[in-house]
Amino acid sequence: MRALILHSGNLYGGVETALVSLVRASRDPAKDLDLAVALCFDDGRVAGELRETGVTVHTLGAARLSRPWQTWQARSRLRRLLDAQRFDLCITLSTWTHAIFAPVVRGRDLPLVAWAHDRWTGTRWLDRLAMRVPPDLVVANSRYTADAMPTVLPGVPLR
Repeated sequence: MRALILHSGNLYGGVETALVSLVRASRDPAKDLDLAVALCFDDGRVAGELRETGVTVHTLGAARLSRPWQTWQARSRLRRLLDAQRFDLCITLSTWTHAIFAPVVRGRDLPLVAWAHDRWTGTRWLDRLAMRVPPDLVVANSRYTADAMPTVLPGVPLR
């Protein structure tokens, strides 16, 4: 299976630590998993650590929702990447990445997984924006995160 993980790349904390750990674990030749990562901000610690693992890191360019032209450009780069390479699914790591890139993934008819690292409440504007394009599956990092998902994404399978 070939998966593309979509992430911002401008911060470094628990989500980024989990991402780097996942990529390291996936590099085991015995696993049938080929990961690639696409980052908007490619000059931070996470990009460097990901490259050290040997994973392919694609750059989508800076994207800020307050600057719509940047979002359009990053989406355009993702479209070109998805047209140029074959992926079996795409994974978003936050409501921010989901809000920006889920419409592009849906437009390419690829399965879409949201890896939730915090509750989607539906009260925050970013959550509401992300909820416009429901994923095919939500993978939650904890029971606390998982408990909120059926309310905001009814009918979406949850693991």
